[in-house]
Amino acid sequence: MNSNELAIRVEEMMREGGIDEFAIVPVDHLSGAEPGFRPQDLMPSARSVIIYAIRLFEFPRLEILNAEGKPMGMTEYTANFFIAANLLDQLAYRTAKFIDDAGFSTFPIQAGPPYDGRKLRGLISHKYVAEVAGLTQRGHSQVTISERFGPRIRLGSIITGAPLAAKMRTAPDVCHPDQCGFACAKACPAGALSEGPQPLDLNACDRFNEILISTGPLKIRCGRCLQACPVGKG
Repeated sequence: MNSNELAIRVEEMMREGGIDEFAIVPVDHLSGAEPGFRPQDLMPSARSVIIYAIRLFEFPRLEILNAEGKPMGMTEYTANFFIAANLLDQLAYRTAKFIDDAGFSTFPIQAGPPYDGRKLRGLISHKYVAEVAGLTQRGHSQVTISERFGPRIRLGSIITGAPLAAKMRTAPDVCHPDQCGFACAKACPAGALSEGPQPLDLNACDRFNEILISTGPLKIRCGRCLQACPVGKG
């Protein structure tokens, strides 16, 4: 199986497994990644990164705050947030095994934990790879936004030494906060988003998720900014 045939089969496998967006980015397109978090830092033989996304559903109850100022729908949103990540991770592992069996070094980068909880970052930036691939655009709230699904997606990636043919497209231009009235910032119950040029206070967002609304060992996700974004709705 040559690299073009392998790329076609990999996409078929992942779409059959349920992903909604798929791209392949040669590592030389990712030179803007921060040193230490580049694909070749994890795998010196890396030639390609496969980036993929699955959509999240809309959860209307997130739009309602209870008497404590917490989103009503945060439990069902968080459950689905992790269900989607688990699906991506299982699919990525099976796909990585297939690539490995074809004779190319590979390993998947998880869609969720574990990650650096202090710096709030993973092994590589799925968002950066997705944006270079043209799947998404970085939004005002610093989440990454798909034209089809808005910010309601989960991302995962696979690094491989296979020289797969690039599958990229022009990035969407979908985030226009002046047109939606900064819906994400207005929806944020933590005050972590503003309308200014540096809108996100990441620590305030994480503190709200981890301390103020989480009551057990699992970090509850708020999700209000994602629900408020009009992109990909209707």
